[in-house]
Amino acid sequence: MPNHLKTYLADHAALTLAVLELAKRARNSNPEGELGEFLAGIIPMLEAERKTLKEMLRRIKASDSPLKNFAAWGAEKAGRFKLNDSLFTYSDLSRVVELEALLAATEVKTAMWDALATLAMTRSDFRDLDLGAHLRKNKTMGEKLRAFHRTAAHRALRPEES
Repeated sequence: MPNHLKTYLADHAALTLAVLELAKRARNSNPEGELGEFLAGIIPMLEAERKTLKEMLRRIKASDSPLKNFAAWGAEKAGRFKLNDSLFTYSDLSRVVELEALLAATEVKTAMWDALATLAMTRSDFRDLDLGAHLRKNKTMGEKLRAFHRTAAHRALRPEES
């Protein structure tokens, strides 16, 4: 019989690793200002999420998947080779695409934490974990990402002045 919970947790632990790597890259490319501060602030949050997922895996006598982690890490690295009108340098469009990827991942993680918080109500081995806190933080992170994305998209996509 398949262990769907183990697969789900391992998949999301790998996703969180990719998102963590993306957040670090975006922070390194945007070290200043409100965006840089925000990105620096979400890195510990993502690390805490990953720690919680690994703890949940441990409690069900499973572990995260080195293969899935490597694939997620590699996918984030491959994502750096996107077309952004500037092959070797960071551009305003790079920022937009990175924020969109972070926003999409945050939506997925919000759904995940909602599902896991609901599950924890019926599982004594997860009840002491504050999964609702991860859910609330992801909702807030999504709202902030949308605002940063709006600003970045306006800057990158506005018509050029002639």
